[in-house]
Amino acid sequence: MSSLTSTKLDASTLASLNRTSLLELTVVGRKTGTPRTVTIWFVATQDKIYVSSGRGSDSHWVKNLKQTPTVTCRIGSTCLPGVAVWVEGERVRETVFPLFFRKYFRARIFRWIGWYREAFAFEITPQQAQG
Repeated sequence: MSSLTSTKLDASTLASLNRTSLLELTVVGRKTGTPRTVTIWFVATQDKIYVSSGRGSDSHWVKNLKQTPTVTCRIGSTCLPGVAVWVEGERVRETVFPLFFRKYFRARIFRWIGWYREAFAFEITPQQAQG
């Protein structure tokens, strides 16, 4: 197993993480208080990471993150703690979803078959990793 690295955050470092397809998102379970990890698609900009569920907001990780917004994002060997904020509506449709559709061809197909009806995402602000 590879070791996780603390990466100094700058705009080019965060955006370069888009070369990786999946993010391991660790959230706090809303009922148990224990860490829960899900592997999902993501997009990174110069200062934010966005995650969403094309199937809707009924996923357990979505409910958990709405209740406790602290997360850990593992992208490849980079591990970043962060704080998530719920965003929805036109901002997501016009800004966030196009980033997913550009990065993931399958996201475009899923949109055509009815996913992404709910326009929401979590905007994660990565914190400088300690250590």
